[in-house]
Amino acid sequence: MRKYFSSFLLFLSFSQTLSSDSFTFNSLNNHGVIGLINMPTARFYDESSYGFTLYNGGPDQKITMTSFPYDWMEASFFYTNLKGKKLCRDNLLNQKFCEDAKDKGFNFKFRIKEEGVLPAIAIGINDIAGTGYYSSEYIVGSYGKNNIDLHFGIGWGTLNGSDYSFKN
Repeated sequence: MRKYFSSFLLFLSFSQTLSSDSFTFNSLNNHGVIGLINMPTARFYDESSYGFTLYNGGPDQKITMTSFPYDWMEASFFYTNLKGKKLCRDNLLNQKFCEDAKDKGFNFKFRIKEEGVLPAIAIGINDIAGTGYYSSEYIVGSYGKNNIDLHFGIGWGTLNGSDYSFKN
């Protein structure tokens, strides 16, 4: 009986189809773009979709507003508080004032190819017009079949804000 039940659960998990570009199967990641934690994907929402994310984690706190003006383009604006990176200055009374550093910037992602027999492909650039703390570029591919969704890509820069990065 246990063998039949396990087989039934396995069959049930693979029987549902995956609608790859939908709100059901995609979410906005830590950077406010469609992806997984810090990794962007080649997925997009429908044209005229909007998203708003609040992230409180390490090494930052971030507010991101994301928009999909076209079904092939994702654009987002972020404002972040970089915890642990102190910015100190003197005020008008010559008193030293310190706070966490702040950053702002724009992210863009463009669809190169829609998913079909071959995976969807997108290119993206992060942190334009900011301090460059998250400055990065990437190429990513995504492919979904039934209940399995695969993402692969390559990126340059600081996709996660760490000290370990590749120079462009």
